[in-house]
Amino acid sequence: KRERLVDALFARPEYADFWSLKYGDLFTNSPQFLYNGTAYYQTWLRDAFSKNKPYDQFARELLTSSGGTYQALPTNFYTVQKKPEDMATFVSQAFLGISLECARCHDHPSEKWKRDDFMGLAAFFSQVKFKGGARNNERFLYIDPEKEFVHPQTKLSVAAKFLGADYPEFQPQEDRRARLAEWLTSSSNPYFAKAAVNRFWKELMGPGTVEPVDDFRVTNPPSHPELLERLAADFVELKFDVQKLMKRILLSRTYQLSAKPNATNADDRTAYSHYILRRLSAEQMADAISQATGVPERYPYFYPGKRAIQLPDPIVDSYFLTIFDRSTRENATCSRKQSASITQSLNLVSGETINGKLRHEKGAISRLVREGKSDKEIVEYLTLAALARFPTPLETRLAAEGIQKSNSRREGLEDFGWALLNSKAFLYNH
Repeated sequence: KRERLVDALFARPEYADFWSLKYGDLFTNSPQFLYNGTAYYQTWLRDAFSKNKPYDQFARELLTSSGGTYQALPTNFYTVQKKPEDMATFVSQAFLGISLECARCHDHPSEKWKRDDFMGLAAFFSQVKFKGGARNNERFLYIDPEKEFVHPQTKLSVAAKFLGADYPEFQPQEDRRARLAEWLTSSSNPYFAKAAVNRFWKELMGPGTVEPVDDFRVTNPPSHPELLERLAADFVELKFDVQKLMKRILLSRTYQLSAKPNATNADDRTAYSHYILRRLSAEQMADAISQATGVPERYPYFYPGKRAIQLPDPIVDSYFLTIFDRSTRENATCSRKQSASITQSLNLVSGETINGKLRHEKGAISRLVREGKSDKEIVEYLTLAALARFPTPLETRLAAEGIQKSNSRREGLEDFGWALLNSKAFLYNH
């Protein structure tokens, strides 16, 4: 039954919506870099996850992309603002889990990566050029095969070099990025599969085996090296099938552990002895509130019913999403803060996001009252909508008592809905 449920969830449109949002964060899909190309980029990302594109193919298409930025192409992986040095840092973080920022200027004192490694990686991107398109801020990416990467100090041409490996020999007019993509996605690459599975593991389990996920280095070893090795080997064996990888994690005993700790593991945050509570992300919370109350959020310039998880970029105005820490997508390491603040608490307790939707004339409570449903039926509906389970006998009794003591039946039902949507059981993954 669990396996069938996992397969059914993969087939739902929300699966692709969620992962295109996550990779939109990672790949800085923002008007700050892409102007009007954000929706096109999200469309391509969403299509890739919807079709379960193998992860190695996904990476190769991004790295070797060309064409217009106002088309549903992977071209927006590159931006006019990112120089070859920026792309070297960006690609190493996103696909290898390696931060090369220090090596950009000097040899790292305690790590294996030297400045020559960084410069050699940057040289793969020297051929990338842009030209203008017919529409405002539209750009077309093409390759100039003669363009070399010039060292910023010596002003000499730098030869492209695989990170920690050899200098490849290129044919005339060859796109160097294709060679980089081939090396990067190879099953023999010691970083690609590990970096990928660590990202997916972290999203599903809480902490990654390497934290932060883009900080694979000798002085920051994984918490569970055998687990990381096995997951990476499985991913390669599965031909980089993302859904099969996630399915193995989701069906594991470790993933299914309760979030309720016992006396021996209450303080554990690294051994995966129990599930780690995590608050819903800003987009998840906004969509969950809308779904539970039956009242969609309205976002400027979008049709009613647009979900927060489907928004193409962080510029779309939303006070709720902003205060609950949606990603600003300023850089590839721009992770969610998951802060707790008085502003957030006040919005949940007395703001219009919850209260306005509970009172809404087209909301679930109004509809159920008009349909003549009993208090018990409405309490059951609201609990199922918010917590995906039936109310316990105690919850049913307390709800009935609360409704009876309220100034009106409607007010009592709204108070019960408010209590559900402000509960930790609703606001947290557990």
